[in-house]
Amino acid sequence: MSRLNKLKNNTILHWNAQSLRPKLNELTLFAQSQSPLIISIQESWLDKDANVRLPNYVSYNFPHSSGFSGSLILVKSSVPSRHLATLSPTSFSTSSQINFLEIFPSNSASSFIFCSLYCHPQASSKDFDLMSSSLRAASSLSKPIVLAGDLNARNEEWLDEVTNHRGESVARLLSLHSLTVLNPLHVLHFITHPSTGSWIRYRSSLFHPSSTH
Repeated sequence: MSRLNKLKNNTILHWNAQSLRPKLNELTLFAQSQSPLIISIQESWLDKDANVRLPNYVSYNFPHSSGFSGSLILVKSSVPSRHLATLSPTSFSTSSQINFLEIFPSNSASSFIFCSLYCHPQASSKDFDLMSSSLRAASSLSKPIVLAGDLNARNEEWLDEVTNHRGESVARLLSLHSLTVLNPLHVLHFITHPSTGSWIRYRSSLFHPSSTH
């Protein structure tokens, strides 16, 4: 059985929260109901001293100096994990972020790398170079990579209706590192704010091909 199949029951939740604090109770209830392995949150808008805790989860807070943007990753406390700090650059010209954790699921003989990526709408070519360098370093560890994030890019490759310039740039970045889009035809999602069209999505966006060996 492939390592990817062994991980199939470990759900990953990805959400662009646009300020987590006022929605924390909502997220807590959702986590208790669905119990995903990993909860990856973009635009958390948390500061470095924020102490966000969910029952049965370990939190990794990656704030941005502006007080906006920022990422938060929560991993089930029953599953060992660690932050791979050396893989994450801090010199982006925008509030783009890329962060890595190593996850050690109990139903797999080996670990995998989880990557949380936020690509700012005005990300520069320098930002893309930093993302590429980080992904190259992660790939050198020879472990499966799961990437989930807010790419701010449209591309028919991940089942959008159109492809724009940013979508082409992101697709080239992913192709360069042999990452494969896994978005299903109908991504399971839960509407959280009907007036704005905000929703929580279940997603395992990208997987390094070594995961299937």
